[in-house]
Amino acid sequence: MQTLQAPNKLILYSRSSTLIHSLPGQFSHSDSVSDETVTTVRNIIINDPKKVIIRKLSYLTTQNAVQTLCKEFIDSIEVEVLLILADMNNVSTEIINHTRVIIEEAEIEHTVGTDIPKLFVLLLHFPALFHKHCYPTLFLKGWDHIYLDCIAHHSLDKFINIEDWLKTSWSAALQNSVRSASSYSLQETVRSFMRPTIPILLSRIEFGDNKENSFNSIMNPKQRYYSLEKLLFNYKIGDVLCELFSSYWTPKVQLEALKRSAIFSKLNQSNVSITESVNTEIKSLFFDFCVFMISSINKDNNFDILFSNEISDTEVPLFKSIFRLVPLPKLNHIPLLSKASMSIQPLKFKPSFPFFAMVFKLLEDLTQNCLELTNIGSESFNEGTIVPETDPEERLKKLIKFMLDDVLKLRSVSIIIMCIFSMCSKLHWSSTEYFMGVFDDII
Repeated sequence: MQTLQAPNKLILYSRSSTLIHSLPGQFSHSDSVSDETVTTVRNIIINDPKKVIIRKLSYLTTQNAVQTLCKEFIDSIEVEVLLILADMNNVSTEIINHTRVIIEEAEIEHTVGTDIPKLFVLLLHFPALFHKHCYPTLFLKGWDHIYLDCIAHHSLDKFINIEDWLKTSWSAALQNSVRSASSYSLQETVRSFMRPTIPILLSRIEFGDNKENSFNSIMNPKQRYYSLEKLLFNYKIGDVLCELFSSYWTPKVQLEALKRSAIFSKLNQSNVSITESVNTEIKSLFFDFCVFMISSINKDNNFDILFSNEISDTEVPLFKSIFRLVPLPKLNHIPLLSKASMSIQPLKFKPSFPFFAMVFKLLEDLTQNCLELTNIGSESFNEGTIVPETDPEERLKKLIKFMLDDVLKLRSVSIIIMCIFSMCSKLHWSSTEYFMGVFDDII
């Protein structure tokens, strides 16, 4: 027989949750337990339930009960983990200290004939509104202590992995990166919010009631729900909203959100975990973002184009492409903007392509800039800014490139270019290929 080497001893701190309370108060492989309980242990504690013993400290009512449990655990040739659950709302610090002493004595007194590693774990969980220290991290020689922000979730939502988010955010911030490496996982998270967004849109957006419209027409709640479902999922406008919303969350913004939630948690101003706090903030902002974007775009009857019977296969990608280029509000302005009422604008005629009002304004600006450029003196031609009129095609190329570089923002020009292509295809202009060739040469 050989003396047992000091086993690993671990104190875990976490908030109480339904899931923690659902763990069995007494569990070992030799006990008669349900398949559901075994599955819970496997999903939360350890892959092989044969290797763990679980006890709630409230079940261990005497010192002898704790000593017997420790001896049973140490002598086992199969079990590797002893997990003792302590609800700090009902357990005093003195009882935790006494339990630790019994565990430390047990590892000295008992021997084992195998080299199986042993791990003692005290999981101290405390309720959300717990206004005192859970347990002092003093005199913990031989014990490691770890804070667990949360232990799994009973939710259909895909929660952000705060640990990974923190790592990637810090890494990106130190490298002065604008876009976070976790943007993809964030998009996956907000996609899980998309279906719950539909009732929010129904209750907060004013839709049109024109009988001639296909989207902004009189509908009962069920019909409106299905129309929004088709908009977000069939036409994949929801994917565009997720993509645009995720673009806000740069490393700096992510770290600010984590810091804000951590401070609230530390000062007992938040009754949820940091993970739940960040996810709740993101979810609330996403709802407001969808309300604002859908209502602001719908005010010019843009979604009626998608629901038109005359829409072609090429117009849906065009719609989404222009949607991606719509100017976005500042993140901290979104909650207030989402509460502003946006009534449907009555149009004198039905638009034939997406975002007519915005594109019309851009085309007006483009026309004005073109007029200004054509009035440039001969000195500019001689300097090579724009070639002489003798070569119209080359002049057009230089003219557009000049606008791309110095006059209009690329975002606006991209919208105009896409709309020109769309209008050309609708009107079957023979010059479509010519325009395509011109822009291909330039960009």
